[in-house]
Amino acid sequence: MNSTGVFTEDMKDFFGASDGAYTAFTSVEIKKGTFNVKSVIRGLLIDKLGRENIPVVNVSAKQTIEFQVCNKAKIYGKDKIDIPCKFSKRDSDEMTIYFNTAIIDIFNAEAGDYWYIYFKESNIPIVGIMSKDKWDDLFDLAEDAIVEPDEKEGKELNYTGDVSKMTLLEEEAPERSAVQLIMDKTKVRKSLSAEKAALKEKNRKKKGDRGEEIAIEIEKRRLEKMGRSDLVSKITHVAKNKDGLGYDIISTDIDNGGNEVEIYIEVKATSGDKDMPFYVTARELEVSQKYQKLYYIYRIYGLKEDADNAKYYRMAGAIDDNYELKPTEYRAKR
Repeated sequence: MNSTGVFTEDMKDFFGASDGAYTAFTSVEIKKGTFNVKSVIRGLLIDKLGRENIPVVNVSAKQTIEFQVCNKAKIYGKDKIDIPCKFSKRDSDEMTIYFNTAIIDIFNAEAGDYWYIYFKESNIPIVGIMSKDKWDDLFDLAEDAIVEPDEKEGKELNYTGDVSKMTLLEEEAPERSAVQLIMDKTKVRKSLSAEKAALKEKNRKKKGDRGEEIAIEIEKRRLEKMGRSDLVSKITHVAKNKDGLGYDIISTDIDNGGNEVEIYIEVKATSGDKDMPFYVTARELEVSQKYQKLYYIYRIYGLKEDADNAKYYRMAGAIDDNYELKPTEYRAKR
């Protein structure tokens, strides 16, 4: 898929946009914090805002454009954001947008992420950012992508029941000897319809949220069983407020010396069995390598909408020590 382009009909439908354009961050651009605006985005801004309403360097009184924040983006705590975006000279077509360090931090941006601008019926620009994995999954789905059993039903998931009353069954993780590579190097891609893409994303979010709720309950019970109910209040659901950290939950464990240590938990939930492969990001891999035995994968499987129990295993350590990974995609199967 091209890293720059105008919105396809699928993208317009997904974002509810009349027009839009996108491009990907490069590592060089993130380091510099300045971006030459691609022609597709520049043309869109000129067409919708009017050249006279776009700042010019050292000429216009206001040197920023106010953007609304896309509600589907990984930008938290912001409804609007002022971004320096201006022509380099009067009567020039060269335009630069400045994603300074503060904005990059707000975006939680990494190289390869897509940023995009679109308009609805009004001429108010909307900006967003989305990880490459999520973007490709929505708009450029691989033929051999992981398909959850409940995705085949084509309906919206609705989880019921009180997680605090569920029976939680911890099982042994599969042996590493059973690990197989699961993807060919040659990939064939197809596009989902906007309706199916939106439903898939909605269901995966619901399933992920449910998995994180269950993982938090697992931690509560584990700490109480250790006689450390005082540590329950320290469980922090970080993914609720910020995406892309490489883990979803921070909790506490006790080391061999009796000291309290923080542990970092990435939750992977599936309606399939324990051998169902799953995606991991480069960031998750990096963080797992950093924290080693303080990093855990909580694999919750056999997840059903009306289930009163959940099965899971806990796996400590760097992801690439425990799972066979296919480079570039980092898609894992144990």
